[in-house]
Order: sequence, then structure tokens, then C-alpha cells
Amino acid sequence: MMASRVLVPGPLRHKTVVIADDSVVVRGLFARWLGEAGHFHVVAVAGDGETAVAHATRYKPDVMVLDLDMPGVDGAAALPQILRESPRTGVLLAATLNERNTRIALECMTKGAMDVVSKPDSRSGMTLSLDFRSEFLLKLRQHRPGCGKAWVPAAGGRPGGSAAGRPGQSAPAGLGDAALSRDRRLYRWAARRRQGAVRHRRGPA
Repeated sequence: MMASRVLVPGPLRHKTVVIADDSVVVRGLFARWLGEAGHFHVVAVAGDGETAVAHATRYKPDVMVLDLDMPGVDGAAALPQILRESPRTGVLLAATLNERNTRIALECMTKGAMDVVSKPDSRSGMTLSLDFRSEFLLKLRQHRPGCGKAWVPAAGGRPGGSAAGRPGQSAPAGLGDAALSRDRRLYRWAARRRQGAVRHRRGPA
């Protein structure tokens, strides 16, 4: 009688990560968080967009954390090059979000960035914010290889419209619900940032 084989799952492969940020403190902080979380392997860090592109070409990481504000080639300019060199890399944008960066982040989502995480306004706030750390790690854990496809705004620029941007036009292959999900999430995120900015300008009640 042939004994039945028991399949034992092998160890989970750690996701490879490149961190691109012009602040050495932020790079170190992100790397430490990923190391403590487990299941991540930081293969390289970059302080500018040009180096980020080079690392994408060399390492083909599962995920890249990409700062929008960097000297020389910034995150927005580097994004299309990164995805061209490594199409399966998921790019998580990281930025202190003001009106300008919110607009740029929206544009980057249409070009293939998988999501955005809003940095606290100060370095101490970033270090001490458990909410920011939890959001940062959650978004990296949720990434699946190959999901870095363009988010396409809904019709009229509102969530829930046509995923392709015009009434009656279907979403490109592979987007569908994912595009609508990112659509709603990004608009909620932008709305929260606007509300926070208004409260900041008005001051305490």
C-alpha cells in the first residue's frame, strides 16, 4: 500500500524592497521597520530618482518605496522609468502631502503607482506615529507582484464612474474592480488631506 504524501508548505519568500528617499534618516527608519516586521528584505536604498531607476533595473524588486520630493530626478519623473525597467515592481509613493504633492500623487497613480502613504509633517512625528507605521507596513504587505498597473480616474473625476474615464468605456484588462477600488481609496485619501489642511488654516475651534 502506497503511503500518502503530506505536503508541507515551504517558508514564505521575503518580499524584496528598494527604499528611495533623499533623507538618510527616513531610509534608515523604513529599513528598520521592514526588518522588524519580517517577510521583507531591503536589497538597496537610493537618495535620488536616478539611483532608484538603476536599482529597479538591477534588482527587479517586488516593491519600491518612492519619495516624491528628491533632488535631481524626483519620484514623479523616475516612476515611468522604474516601471519600464521592472514592470512587476509595485511602487508605493511616500510624501508629505500638500496641495502640490496631492496633485502629483494623483497623476502618478494614473501612471502605475500602486498606492500612496502620507508622511507626517515632521521627522519626530514620523518616528512616533504608530498609525503611520501601521499604514506603511499594511500597504506593503497587501501588494501582490504584478499589481502595479495604472489607476484610471472614474468618469467626471468621481469615484464609482467608468473606470476608463468615459461613460460606457470599460476598464483596460486587469484593472476592473482594482481600478475602482484605488479610485475610491485615493479620493477618500485626498479628501482627508483637504479637510486636514482646512482645519490647520482655521486653527483650533
